[in-house]
Amino acid sequence: MDDKEQIIHIKEGKNDWCCRIEIKEPSSKGWRMKVTMEELEEGLAELEMEKEKPCPD
Repeated sequence: MDDKEQIIHIKEGKNDWCCRIEIKEPSSKGWRMKVTMEELEEGLAELEMEKEKPCPD
C-alpha cells in the first residue's frame, strides 16, 4: 500500500457495531498503534459488552 495508512474506526450504533476502514496519506507524527488483523480480532473477542450506567445527579 505504498506510503498510505489504513485506519479502522469501530463504534457502537443504536442496534449494532459499525466498522469503517479509511485509507489516507500519512498524517503528522504522533502516537500510532500498529496491529495485525489477527491481533485486532483477538482483542475484540476479549471485549465484554456492558450497558452504560447513568450518572447520579
